[in-house]
Amino acid sequence: MISLGEDAVYSSIGKFILWLVSLVAVPAVLFIRLFLQLKQRHNEYMADRFADEVGHGANLISALYKLDKLDFGDGRVSFLERILHSHPEMDKRIARLENLGN
Repeated sequence: MISLGEDAVYSSIGKFILWLVSLVAVPAVLFIRLFLQLKQRHNEYMADRFADEVGHGANLISALYKLDKLDFGDGRVSFLERILHSHPEMDKRIARLENLGN
């Protein structure tokens, strides 16, 4: 039979193990998510390059300029939000596409 004191010890050990696992798991999950977001941005650039190669670069540039002018808020984005975006910044995509055309 477990006494009240033993129950508290087991509870403390369980809490410590949970804290230890979260100490490792949270940074690992954030790192994996960051890696996947960077990969997604790379895929977006590759898709832009493909659009240019098949003759739709000018149309894509025009569409990106129009999207860039839309107002989706106050324009302030935190550092973490910027890092976790799946798409590259619009200005960078447009600049890369314009450079492909040269």
